[in-house]
Amino acid sequence: PSRDKMFGKKSYFGLRGTRLNLAVGILAGLDFLLFGYDQGVMGGLLTLPSFTRQFPQIDTVRSYPTQAEADHASTIQGISVASYNLGCFCGAVACIW
Repeated sequence: PSRDKMFGKKSYFGLRGTRLNLAVGILAGLDFLLFGYDQGVMGGLLTLPSFTRQFPQIDTVRSYPTQAEADHASTIQGISVASYNLGCFCGAVACIW
């Protein structure tokens, strides 16, 4: 069998080879840029007065009387931001179907 029949000359959105690699690289770079921007926004939400009034247990502005309370608040903050990442992952997986 010929090489073309064996491996095919399939293109994706009319792109093959270097152009396809470049397109995938640009789109992946934009994705990471936007994901990083969203992470920055999520981190900024933790300090908004309206957010800390609604969720006082993860207030990042006030000081805590004991180190154990500060550690607990940090853990809750981490879970809050990580749940955002988990939601992003589930949304990406849902896009497969």
